[in-house]
Amino acid sequence: MRLLPCLRIAGQRWWLPLSAGAADVLMRIILMSDGDTPARSAIDRLAEQINDDPPLMIFTALAMTASGSMPETGKTSETDRQRGNTAEKNESSKPDAKGKEDVSRRSVTTIELAHWLSAHAIDLFSDGDAFLAAPEVTPTTRARWGELQSYFATLPRHRWIDQADLWLEVFGPQVSNDWKQTWPNWFDPAEHDDTSRSQDSTPPAVTPLQRLARQRKQQLALESEFELQLEQAKLASLKELAYGLSHEINNPLTNISTRAQQLQRDEADPQRRASLQRIVDQAYRAHEMIADLMFYANPPQPDFSIGDVTPVVQGAIGDWMDHADEQAIQIRSDLPSSLPPVKFDADMLHETLAALIQNAIEAIGRHGTVIVSTQVNGDRPDDDDAAEHHRWIKIHVADSGPGLSPLARRHAFDPYFSGREAGRGLGLGLCRAYRIVQLHQGRIHLAGGAAGCVATIQLPIALPNASLNMANASTSR
Repeated sequence: MRLLPCLRIAGQRWWLPLSAGAADVLMRIILMSDGDTPARSAIDRLAEQINDDPPLMIFTALAMTASGSMPETGKTSETDRQRGNTAEKNESSKPDAKGKEDVSRRSVTTIELAHWLSAHAIDLFSDGDAFLAAPEVTPTTRARWGELQSYFATLPRHRWIDQADLWLEVFGPQVSNDWKQTWPNWFDPAEHDDTSRSQDSTPPAVTPLQRLARQRKQQLALESEFELQLEQAKLASLKELAYGLSHEINNPLTNISTRAQQLQRDEADPQRRASLQRIVDQAYRAHEMIADLMFYANPPQPDFSIGDVTPVVQGAIGDWMDHADEQAIQIRSDLPSSLPPVKFDADMLHETLAALIQNAIEAIGRHGTVIVSTQVNGDRPDDDDAAEHHRWIKIHVADSGPGLSPLARRHAFDPYFSGREAGRGLGLGLCRAYRIVQLHQGRIHLAGGAAGCVATIQLPIALPNASLNMANASTSR
């Protein structure tokens, strides 16, 4: 059995046990707390627990009194207040009503205790200081609590708070009379007005499970919206950077390249000419990197046509066949004779496949295999969570290279991410490929383990009578 937060009065501390039932109800209350008043069903369940749990009732009543939050400042409904007023009159008219010494003490109802505890549960149980130096619960203590539980089961509930010192002094100093005079009286309107309670009670509109599911759905929606806005902001910043680089760096690169070519024309030494040519080549390479960054941040609109992608795949393979032979790398293909038509820009798709094949060859280095294959897939791509349904063409580029680490797979399509620890220079080629596939309303992803990698492009099959005016709403990542 665990402990409730300590009751701290005038520098002294008292501890009360937290039952499993109370812990369960309070966890539900805390889980359902989102700044609004918990559902009536949750308040009623907490009230039931307070009525069955002497330590919880004592703790709530004394903590509420110590905080100064008496019922008039609590979250008690008007109906509950009316019940309390009626019950107060009934209680005072009973023959066994309490003596004059209790006249000045405030009265509190179970529903008021439940409202107060539900409103303050998060603060009470998140305060680490309330649990510091908590005493150890021993078998002797448990036995004493068991005795008290049996004894209080024989008492009417309106006497529980009056005899709270029996519970408090198990784990705490002797209770002073001055403190006891501040304790409230307790009564339950339901004991005097069962008919009114049954008529006013309404079935719970939302169960805790429904509330949790709705909160989780809202959280996921907020996370998705945040990621989308973050991505859009990142692309806007990247576009600004690309324009700045284009203006500030391309001009010096042009001067460097022009001057190196001028010197090359007048240079007779072959080694010097080769060195100058490397300067020109590197200047062009830097220029191309800036162009790639511009493409990623602000890609052009595709020139779509509808047809079979097989010739484009074959063309990309042919571009790299000679280079692969030089590296003792075999490029194999597994292409059906025909595929369903898709909407695509032939030049862009060719560039994408060429980048994937180049990446595979560079990963292998020498002596390996690259396999390019196509297939028709089912209703949606492997990682698709969109609401719409399509059939898809899949283009796979698999290699026998060293594979990709989990970090490299997550960032392979980010501009300038370096995956060289896995033997790959991922650079901007793959980020261009990513943007091109997005423009085609498709998906691209990398998969693989310790050895080898498979890059997969997924393109939606064109619907019958589809228009070539494909929407370009997906140009943002």
